[in-house]
Formats: sequence, C-alpha cells, structure tokens
Amino acid sequence: VPYGKLNLHTQNVNCIDDTDSAQFDLTYLFVNENYGNDFYWTGCHEGNGYKKYPIGDYRSDWHVIRNGVRTDCTKTYNITEFDTVLVELFY
Repeated sequence: VPYGKLNLHTQNVNCIDDTDSAQFDLTYLFVNENYGNDFYWTGCHEGNGYKKYPIGDYRSDWHVIRNGVRTDCTKTYNITEFDTVLVELFY
C-alpha cells in the first residue's frame, strides 16, 4: 500500500481558559476505518505533528467544548503518495 504523510496542525485560537476541551477523530474513508479518539486536549493547546498514512481520502471530526458550549466540525482531505498534506484544525 502506498503511503503519504499527514501534517496535523491544531490550535485553540479562541481559548478562554483551562476548561476548554477538544476531541478529534480520524477516519480512513476508503475502508471506513475510524482511528478512534486519536487526539484529546484541554486548555490553550497548540500542536503540530507528522504521521504516515495509506493514500486516500480521510475525514477529521472534532468537537470543542468552550464555556459550556459544544461545537462540532468536520474536514475532509486526500493524502497522496510521497506527499505531505497540511491539515489545519483551528478551533
């Protein structure tokens, strides 16, 4: 199976305090495989990381709880062979 890289950049751009929370799930759409609760953060988080994944379409689903209000979001993208895809999940 050919692989590409995912550069996932996450940032709480509207941070209120340490009670902010975010949970991110990643799904490989070709086989509908959910990688589970890959990411969970609290507070004023910022992160950036690379990981190798099989090529194809992916979906990131996440929800943020800030000041007691939950917001759900989704982003889809394609990872191609030998390339690095930058996905910015700012919340």
